[in-house]
Amino acid sequence: MPRYWTVEEARAALPEVIGLLEELRRALARQAQAGAAAGVVTPGARLSANGHGASRPDDPLLLARRALERINALGVQVKDVESGLIDFPHLRNGEEVLLCYRLGEADIAFWHGTDTGFAGRRPLSEL
Repeated sequence: MPRYWTVEEARAALPEVIGLLEELRRALARQAQAGAAAGVVTPGARLSANGHGASRPDDPLLLARRALERINALGVQVKDVESGLIDFPHLRNGEEVLLCYRLGEADIAFWHGTDTGFAGRRPLSEL
């Protein structure tokens, strides 16, 4: 069962989640710059949970996987690493919706249904 966040809880967790998201993005950028023939991560690629390709504690893939695991452990959904798009599951009148945040926005100000995605974002005032 997913964790459901109140707006207040999501806002309080946002600084920690932003830090982890930025760690994830930096690690993936380092990996892309390294241009390793095996295990290059491109936008949209999935990170392996088994650690293949990560051999050193400072290995970018290992660092990225750890940051992603920490975000997931909090119950936050990473939708797009490149744009920094994340969602916090929330219950609205018994129905699951997602509190939506994109890196660079001042605050969590939008939500959308689980089937509408980013294009269906609506202001929190309509929550």
